[in-house]
Amino acid sequence: MRKKFHIIGSAHNQIEYSVKARQGCSTIMLSPIFYNKKYTQNNILGVLKFNLISQYWRAKICALGGVNLNNFNKIKMTRATSVAFITLIKKGIIKKPTYYF
Repeated sequence: MRKKFHIIGSAHNQIEYSVKARQGCSTIMLSPIFYNKKYTQNNILGVLKFNLISQYWRAKICALGGVNLNNFNKIKMTRATSVAFITLIKKGIIKKPTYYF
């Protein structure tokens, strides 16, 4: 019996996207979209860069990095089909690990 798996990859730029596309990823997480402690201010994409980078991507896109309740609604302005966050789960605010639009 063959199982259906969804292969998920993570990318930070176009070069990493092309590698993940060749690997057959159905969903690619693009990060960081918002500020968090892990990345410097220069590495943050924001809504505009996020959309420009992922403009011609064929795979489904997941927004990742720095997502909290204050900027959660900004995700709706992006091309992302899903969003992933860890801090909201650790704090117990949200119970599910991903949210699909």
